[in-house]
Amino acid sequence: MSEDNTYDPDKRDLSLVTVFNKENCSAQYGYQKMDDLTVLERKKIPVVVYSNTDATPWAVMITVYDFNSFQTMTYVQQVYDSEARTPQVFQKDFSAVEGKQAIADAHRALTLLGGNPPPLDKVLGAGDIGKPKISQRRFEPRG
Repeated sequence: MSEDNTYDPDKRDLSLVTVFNKENCSAQYGYQKMDDLTVLERKKIPVVVYSNTDATPWAVMITVYDFNSFQTMTYVQQVYDSEARTPQVFQKDFSAVEGKQAIADAHRALTLLGGNPPPLDKVLGAGDIGKPKISQRRFEPRG
């Protein structure tokens, strides 16, 4: 919240992963730079499974934001009893993503991590985030 009690999404904290290693990979969630145009975001998903083992089931939702192709790829990696399951992959063009703030957050995270994505206004097209684009249509009377 800002001083006037308004929420500013451009100033909220982003969890940035600057070093990723095998020893603590299961505790590293947030944004990680893949290359200058690509960033991924990891989110831990609490999974409730009733089983006879003492293993702790968990899953990770990973969304890759590709600022070269203007697409996202999302998948959930599920792990039970230390065995990974094959994930389903969902791919979307940025234009099909309803919550444009997610793209803006990924863009800001990639920039903070040293990436070089295209300008955000080019990525999102004309207009502000959250404001629908208004197109001018000409209606002709039916004869």
